[in-house]
Amino acid sequence: MFTIRKATLADIEIIRTLATQTFPATYQHILTPEQIDYMMDWMYSSESLRNQMEKEHHIYIHRLRRM
Repeated sequence: MFTIRKATLADIEIIRTLATQTFPATYQHILTPEQIDYMMDWMYSSESLRNQMEKEHHIYIHRLRRM
């Protein structure tokens, strides 16, 4: 069973961890390592995520697995 909720600022580190694991693997064949580093900082730094959530009203979804 899963619980789905809107992510909060407290979830930023989880979002960053997931992005670190998935973004480079997804785009490694079309972007250079330098481009990936730039994009990760631009979109997934703590500051960027906070700005997206607070000022740009982006919504991230957090799925919790219940055991």
